[in-house]
Amino acid sequence: MFSSYFPFQIEYTAWKVSYDYVENWNSKDFDDSTWASKKAKDIGTNSKVTTYIRKEVNIPDIANYHVLNIRVKYAGGVAAYFNGRLVARFNLEENFDEESQSLQVHDAEEFSKFHVIMSTVGGITGKNIMAFEVHLPAGQSSSNPVVFDATGVFGVNDCSIVVDTYSSIDGSTVNMITVEELLNLNPSTYGYQANSQGSYVEWAVENLEGTKFNSFAIQSPYGGSGFGFSLYVRKETSDEYTSSLEVTGQTLEYMDRTAWSVPLGIAGFKQIKYEVDVAAYSIIYISTFILQYCKPSGAGVCPGIGDYPSVGEGEISPASCEEGYRGYSYRTCSGGVLGDVNNQYCTQKVPDKLLYDASIYNLVLGTNVHVAKPSYLNIIEEFYLGENIQLPLGLELNAKTGEITGVPVEEMALRAYTIYGKNLVGVTFVEIDISVRRGTCKDDGNFLTTNVGEVFVYDCAKGGAYVGTERRTCYLGEKDGEWGPISGACISIATIIVLVVIALIVIAIVVFVLVRVSRKAKAVGGVKGRSAKSTSSKKSLSKNNSDKKTSDKKAVKI
Repeated sequence: MFSSYFPFQIEYTAWKVSYDYVENWNSKDFDDSTWASKKAKDIGTNSKVTTYIRKEVNIPDIANYHVLNIRVKYAGGVAAYFNGRLVARFNLEENFDEESQSLQVHDAEEFSKFHVIMSTVGGITGKNIMAFEVHLPAGQSSSNPVVFDATGVFGVNDCSIVVDTYSSIDGSTVNMITVEELLNLNPSTYGYQANSQGSYVEWAVENLEGTKFNSFAIQSPYGGSGFGFSLYVRKETSDEYTSSLEVTGQTLEYMDRTAWSVPLGIAGFKQIKYEVDVAAYSIIYISTFILQYCKPSGAGVCPGIGDYPSVGEGEISPASCEEGYRGYSYRTCSGGVLGDVNNQYCTQKVPDKLLYDASIYNLVLGTNVHVAKPSYLNIIEEFYLGENIQLPLGLELNAKTGEITGVPVEEMALRAYTIYGKNLVGVTFVEIDISVRRGTCKDDGNFLTTNVGEVFVYDCAKGGAYVGTERRTCYLGEKDGEWGPISGACISIATIIVLVVIALIVIAIVVFVLVRVSRKAKAVGGVKGRSAKSTSSKKSLSKNNSDKKTSDKKAVKI
């Protein structure tokens, strides 16, 4: 039974929308108050590859809401999240990012279905977040409107049906109906296969993250007994099938649904195979196969821990492996408590998308080089170069981190290097180009590009009416050449002429002053000579007069 509560519905729900990637955009605690609120038909176009969409899902009581079944419309690729956990991926590569286009173009009028089991995604009473990222269809223009819409409905039974759409369905011949109709959840039709060992039905879900369930059921219009079957699961077509259920001596009730517990199904699988091991006493008529999630109940139930859901005594509680691993880990319920994590079914994923910050590195001779460790997906245990290939002399590749460090000691023309990263199950690689050159000082005004250790001499005459030279030495710096201080100077010819004229004027003034001073000195010297002579004459005359007076006096006496 499904509830009447639709947390979101096509054509009616307003979604929060962003056309740009933001860290943690799909988490429950992210603040989307600045995002536009739009109905799906109004999202419009996005010049970028990926559009981000989210909606709050309020759960009245998590104890009564176990499964959220969803159908979604899209034309490109879609990834879906609940409370930040990836729960579905359609038409997208496994290691997608914001620049990933879809694997192919999807029919925009055809809905895909998937489900979310609340106990595996941290569903809580109150606020939860459903989020989608919608990727551009392969080969199409971003000028086309974004195609998206979705409806969700909760399953509230203790054993709730989980829904999926399928990418393939195959099997032994089915009489009365098609093999596809054995998975359409329609109890009003039915068919049968040969009542013999080896009869099978095999299907793959469209959700590339796989389907999760813990119960397998058969809806039958008639009774039947005495038969046995196995249910096999696997995550990839390249994997061997794992038996998740094996039963014999089984009985189907008239017009009823018969179910079997499959705890392993919670780990999530892309492909499922039903195969008859023991023929029944008579033909078994089947209306539909059903996958369910059944809430654990009864004595001996172990409460869930994190992503490991609650299970019954003796059952395993599976969850995804750690980042970089595929498969599933599990805890075993014993004495009402889940045990330690067991990772025996976890295997490494093949490493992918190995990238350095740049594809070309032009290094400088004699400088300390540090090429940062590359980015990659999954796990890389060792980085290495091809056989008999070495980096430029003086450089080393760190086998653990992928960093390239050292001091190059000889020049080398641009050359391609392939760097590999491997783990236990696979290898990936990236190609980068490396060259080593002498350091240079770049153009700086009158000083043109110059090699480290050389001096650039600038002839001032090249700048016009100037004379002189300027010199500047190029030294090796931390990363490249660095200019030293300027020596010498450029002098304008006009300035020189002005200075010469000024000098001549100064000289003329000095000469003029000297001449004037000299003439004054001569003039003063001539006056003093005449004065002395006059004084001398006066003294002589005075003496003569005195003598004359004396003579006269003497004459009188006689």
